[in-house]
Order: sequence, then C-alpha cells, then structure tokens
Amino acid sequence: MGTRSQPNDITIKGTHKDQYIGTVVKVVRGRDNVKGDDPSGLDAVVLKDDRTKTLRIIYQGSQGSWITGKDWADNDWPLFYSFLNPTGGQQMKGVGGVEPSPKFPPPQRPRPTPQLVAAARLAKRVLRQYPQYRLEMYGHSLGSMDGQYALAALNKEEAARVRGAWLYEGPNISFLLNKKERNRASRYGDRVRQYVDSKDVVPFGASRMGMVGKIYHVDSRFQWRIDPFKHISDQHMWGGYKWTNDGSVVMEQKTIDSIYQQSMDRVSRLHSRWTKTGKHLTSSQTIYLDYQQVVVIVRACDEQMDRFEYELKATRERWAQSAEDLWNRTISDIANLSALHLSHGDIVDIATQEGYSKQRYIKQTTESLVACQHQASAIHKRMSSTGERINRGVNRLLEKDKRLVAQFRHWDTL
Repeated sequence: MGTRSQPNDITIKGTHKDQYIGTVVKVVRGRDNVKGDDPSGLDAVVLKDDRTKTLRIIYQGSQGSWITGKDWADNDWPLFYSFLNPTGGQQMKGVGGVEPSPKFPPPQRPRPTPQLVAAARLAKRVLRQYPQYRLEMYGHSLGSMDGQYALAALNKEEAARVRGAWLYEGPNISFLLNKKERNRASRYGDRVRQYVDSKDVVPFGASRMGMVGKIYHVDSRFQWRIDPFKHISDQHMWGGYKWTNDGSVVMEQKTIDSIYQQSMDRVSRLHSRWTKTGKHLTSSQTIYLDYQQVVVIVRACDEQMDRFEYELKATRERWAQSAEDLWNRTISDIANLSALHLSHGDIVDIATQEGYSKQRYIKQTTESLVACQHQASAIHKRMSSTGERINRGVNRLLEKDKRLVAQFRHWDTL
C-alpha cells in the first residue's frame, strides 16, 4: 500500500479564525499507473489532533479516466452494476417457475470492491495504532462509499469510538452489507450524516433501503447546463448547495422535521427501556438523556435558523436586484421621455447630487431586511453559544469520570 507517514501540520483558514484540524500521520495514494500506489485506487489522508484526541480520515472521491481508471473501472462501475443487478444476473427461486439448479445456484450477495475493503482496513488500522483516540470520517462521492463501508465494517468496540462522520453525495452501499454490517450501520444514528442533493443523479439508492447513519437532504438549486455532463458534474460537486454566511449547509424542511422526530423518539425509547418494570433512572442515565434532548433541540433550532437566515439573504438579494432594475428603468424613462436634451450620464449625476443615487435607493429598499438579518444572526449566535456551554459542561464531567465516558459511548450505539 502506498503511504507517506511524515508528519505535517494542517490548518484550515476559516472566515473568523484559523482552525487547526490536525497533523498528517498517514497518506494513502491510489494513482493510476504509479508503482507503489494502492492497487485498489484508495486515496485518503489521516490526521491526528492531539488536543481533542481525535483521528480524522478524509477519503477522496473518484479521479482518473472514466473507462480505465482504478476508481471507475474497479469500483464505481462494478458497484453501479451490482446495485442494478443485486443477484448477479442469476435466476431467482420461483421466478417463472424455475427452481434453483446447478446451472442456476441461489443468488449471491454482491461483494464490496477492493477499495471499500481497503478503506475499512485503513480505519481499523489507525484505531489500533491510536487506542486512546476517537474517530471522525469525511468523504465525497466514492469517498462517501469508502466511509460508509468502513463504518459498517467496524466491530462494536471500534464503532463506539466513532465521534462522527460527514459524507457527501455518495451512492447508498447498504445493498453490499451482510446482516451484521447492516445492524452496525443502523446503530450510528445521527453520529453519521449522509448529505444528499436530490437533484444530483449520483447518490442513487438514498431512500430505497437502509442507510449507514442518517440521510440529510440538502436544500438545493438546479444547476442547469446545456452540456449534460457539465450539469451532472456541477450538481454533484456541491454546485446546487445553499450556504449560509458562516458556511453552514441549508437542509430541506422535511429533513429537519424528520431528524428531530427520530432523535426525540430515540430518547423516549431509551427512557422507556431503562424505566420498565418500575426501575428508576441512574444519575448517569439522567445526565445522558437530558444532554441528548438538549443536543436534539439545539441542532434543530440551529438548522431552522440556517434556513431562515438563508431565506432572508436571498430575499434581500432579490429586493436589491428589483430596486436596481427599477432605478435603471426610471433613469432610462426620464432620458427617453422628458429630458431629451440630457445624456443618460447627466441624469445619473443629477439624481446622485439630489440624493437619489442607485446605491442609496437600493439601501433604502433593503434596510428593513438588513435589520432583520442582524437580529436573526444575533439570536442564532445566542442559541449556538448556549449549546456550546452545555457541551463544555458535559465534556468537563466526562474528563473527570472515565466510567461515564464508557457509558456514554455504549449508549450512543443503542
């Protein structure tokens, strides 16, 4: 396997402050026709954040030739074919009156491709290498499939160390999983988030079967292009995503509502499970359930505010454009109908001198929305601050109580 292990600090420069995400401890390359690179085509980087005791694996999506590249020829196309032909083209029992025979054995479950297996091995290897660290995963497209399979292939103890995963625009690989892997995949809950644009044709199967973690439908715009391949590429590469000013992704309303209800139902099920036969909650169980409820509520409010702030921003932009168009039409009408002796530029200068510039008119038109944006942003920040304070408080408890840490990790898998 082609790897590079020399450490290298990586810092992502954010809008407000630099955000350190870790030191590179392993790089896996899977380039085509490069001796020593991973034969499966796997491309990934592993980062280690000593401050938070977190490992971060980032799986790269497809690259190279659509026909001969390892990512495509050995992974994408075989997976797509397996999805369309889950029985491998073999005759199903009882279909058309044909029973299984030596020529038509019972259908076999599709098998994961070499790259998915390599992705799972990488995750297991780094967890063994750093036993005191928790794990995060990130991936897009084929990288999402790598992450999905790697998560499903973890055992119970390894899965308990998964802090979270954020996977984007990847086809659903649940059809590849055996019973044990499906069970593991279903227990991650919203620790594993699969973001899907319903206008993107690539993440097929997203609503057809079980998922690894939970699916989040992003609110998106249709990226129309005359060239169909350009359209597919732009839509797939986050081109239709709606972003807030702080870089958050805007979710569809139905996703916000659905995830909130599912998460609260889980809290209710745990409460019922722990109090059946007249039992009382332990102090640890009470802390866990209270914390989970707060997390669910704060997250739903945060996502709802993202939608609201985006709509305010979009409305302000529409109003500004309408104001600019109206101002331009008004100047043109004056020039063409009542001030024929003046040039267009002369009329603009006069309007500006009299306090009716285009910029001032746009500002006056949108100032009420600007005020709403400031108020919404302030409310959003206060909500986020509340959630952060609660997280810090719970983390301080966990730092002092290793037994509570083990309980939380176990309960996260229920």
